[in-house]
Amino acid sequence: MTPDGFRLLPEGSVIAVAGAGGPAGQAVVRRLARAGAIVEAADAAQDRLDETVALAPRGRAHGTIVDLTDAAATRAWADEIEDRHGRVDGLVHLVGGWRGGKEFGDNTIEDWEFLHKLLVRTVQNTSLAFHDALARAPHGRFVLVSATAAAKPTAGNAGYAAAKSAAETWTLAMADSFRRLRRDRAAERPGSDRATTSGATTGGAVEAVGAEVSGAGAGRVAVGAEPFDGAEPMDGPAAAILVVKALVWPLLRAERPDAKFPGYTDVADLAEEIAALWDRPTDDVNGQRLCLTQ
Repeated sequence: MTPDGFRLLPEGSVIAVAGAGGPAGQAVVRRLARAGAIVEAADAAQDRLDETVALAPRGRAHGTIVDLTDAAATRAWADEIEDRHGRVDGLVHLVGGWRGGKEFGDNTIEDWEFLHKLLVRTVQNTSLAFHDALARAPHGRFVLVSATAAAKPTAGNAGYAAAKSAAETWTLAMADSFRRLRRDRAAERPGSDRATTSGATTGGAVEAVGAEVSGAGAGRVAVGAEPFDGAEPMDGPAAAILVVKALVWPLLRAERPDAKFPGYTDVADLAEEIAALWDRPTDDVNGQRLCLTQ
């Protein structure tokens, strides 16, 4: 909830979820639908997609089989959503996958090509397909779920870490596009020369890794970009990265009752964090890398 109590995710907001068939997708779709959103879910498997849609309140979620590695298919999905609803308020990217090993020699070019297609190409396709619709939304959000491995690669994890790092970089470029759009719109408003810098809760740019975010989302680690002059603090689109070490869900806990899962993020907590991004000022979200590890 914003300081004045106004929700940026009003009833009937339209949010697309890419890679909705896994445990994270199920948690996110359920949470957003129960918050009042209309969720457009995409996955590569019909059975997983059907399970996800069934978790949402009746009529709140719609599933579509989409090959998100195909640019034309992804753009057609984005266009279909906007044509059907007249708006798109968000895209949550949950497409995942892993290949690797223990030693550096375990990395292969074949694994890299697989990971690049799954973890990078799908981000490229979804961001390009949804960019303009999100830019038109009052408070559009593009959300990438990434991993700590992007910043701390290990010997046997080279391909996965490199792919996650590339996906993050692409998302930050999208954030810069949104920042420029908001700056240009602010300059076109009457009296824009009197506009002031955003009063977002971060108090401006976060300049170093490890800086604490105050206010909403306190305790998360954020690496942000400079908010632009003339912005209204809750105006316009944003692209953000949520970073996890790994994810855990009830069935996995049940299958491994003795495991501690240190630093893992529960998919229910991830879903809460994603939903909260529409309750935060744009300058607290755009270009931010928010770490959810404990």
